[in-house]
Amino acid sequence: KIPIYRSEFDAALKRIGIERVQSSEQRLRLQAELLEQLVNERLMQQIVAAEKIAVDEDEVSKILIRMRSQLSDRRIELDTFLAQNGRDEESLRKQIELELALKKMLAAELTSDALAAAFEKHRREIDGTRLRASHIILRPDPARGADALPALIRKAEEIRREILKGTVSFAEAARRHSAGPSRRQGGDVGFFPRHGVLHEDFAREAFALAKGDVSKPFATPSGVHILTVTGIEPGNGTPEGLRPQLEKMVVQKVVSGLLDRGRSSTKITYAPGVAHFDGLPDRRIVIEGAPRTE
Repeated sequence: KIPIYRSEFDAALKRIGIERVQSSEQRLRLQAELLEQLVNERLMQQIVAAEKIAVDEDEVSKILIRMRSQLSDRRIELDTFLAQNGRDEESLRKQIELELALKKMLAAELTSDALAAAFEKHRREIDGTRLRASHIILRPDPARGADALPALIRKAEEIRREILKGTVSFAEAARRHSAGPSRRQGGDVGFFPRHGVLHEDFAREAFALAKGDVSKPFATPSGVHILTVTGIEPGNGTPEGLRPQLEKMVVQKVVSGLLDRGRSSTKITYAPGVAHFDGLPDRRIVIEGAPRTE
C-alpha cells in the first residue's frame, strides 16, 4: 500500500534523458529498469524503518547546505537545479535520509571476516591479476537471419565437445574454425586484466575459469566464442589497499539479500500499461494486458 506515483516516475525518466532514446525497445527497457530502482528504494525505506535507524536532521541539513554552496559556486540555485530535474527539496531530503540510514545500518556488516571473504572470492578481479587466454570465434552469417546465432552456438558446442574428448587440441581447433586473426597463433590473445582492455562479456567469462578450463559457448557483439585460460599472472593488490572496493562488494551483497527477502514478502502490483520485469532470470519485459516481449 505504498504507491509510486506517475509524476515521480515521469520526473525520473526526465532525469535519465528518456526523450533522447530513439529505440522503442530500449525505451521500454529503461522504463522497466527505472521502475525496478524505485521499487527497490521503497523496499529499502521499509527495511530501514523496521530497523528503526535514527538519522540526525542536522546531518541532513549540513549536506543540503554543502550542496547549495557547491551549486552556488557554479551560479546555480538549488531550487532551480531541483526543478530542472523534476524534484523538490523534500524529496531530496528523503533521499539523503535514506542514504545516511543505510550507511549506518550497513556499517555493522563491514567486518574483517566479511572483507577477507570478499577478497578471497574476487581477488583475481580486483588485485591486478592478468590472464592469458586463447579463443575460437565464430562470426554469424547475415544471410541466415534470426537463425544465425543459434546455428553458431550449435557449431561451437560441437567444437567444444571435440576438444573435451581430446579428438583435437584447442590450438588446432582454433586454426581450423576461428574467424579471428588469433587463429594463426592457435587462438592466443595474450595477457589481459579483468577490466578495460577486452569486451566485458569476454573478460568476465575468462576470469570465471580455472587454468585449462574450456568455456561453454558465449556471445559478444563480435560473434560466438569458446575460450580457455592458458596462463595466470597474479596481481599484488592487498586487502588493505583494496578496502574501498571490498566494502562496496560486501554492501552490494548485503543489499541484494535484503531486497530479495523484501520482494519475496511484499506484494508488488503494476498499473496497466506500465513496463516492468517479470522477475525471471532472463528479465523479460511485461506490460499488463499485453503479450510478453523480450
